[in-house]
Amino acid sequence: DQFEAHEPPKGEAEALPAPVMKVALMPLAFPAIVTPYGIAALIVLFAFSDGQEGRLTLAAAVVAIMVLNLIVMLAARRLAPVLAFVLPILGAVLGVVQVALGLQIINNALQMLGVP
Repeated sequence: DQFEAHEPPKGEAEALPAPVMKVALMPLAFPAIVTPYGIAALIVLFAFSDGQEGRLTLAAAVVAIMVLNLIVMLAARRLAPVLAFVLPILGAVLGVVQVALGLQIINNALQMLGVP
């Protein structure tokens, strides 16, 4: 409902839409697509890369990931029915695995402390 166009109330002029590029870049692209963690990881990886060949390999990997990201975003409407079924199942499985991993870490820490 929030994405559908609403009719303006009677007597009011229809508001002009915001510039498309500004809407695309600011609220979505920087916090969601280009995350601060991703930028930090790229900076660290580029800092630790050895020579020009390592940097070119890393740049090629980043470009490949971004092209794959673009392809998935363009095909999202066709993938939505499949993903709507698969993603909740995958989320539940990964949630259980995350809880199990957390309990294993707690168990290991208690054993290292000597707690029976």
